[in-house]
Amino acid sequence: MNTNHPVSNVLQILQVEPDLSIPVLVSQILSRGHITPQEHFHLTSTLLSNRRVTQDDRAQINRILDDLQMGRLKLTH
Repeated sequence: MNTNHPVSNVLQILQVEPDLSIPVLVSQILSRGHITPQEHFHLTSTLLSNRRVTQDDRAQINRILDDLQMGRLKLTH
């Protein structure tokens, strides 16, 4: 893939460790008190994808998104 292509650049920016489980990612985000755009994309795309998401994972993702909306978490670059 051409790394100078705009789509390639976006894909590189949006990469999150693929093997990172939702509970581990949520724990890291909560302990830091902020979420990166890559993590936000990963969590929202997980919710919106057709992949199976457990009720526990869905609840944890919703907690992060609620905390972000309420200002308890900050979106950082």
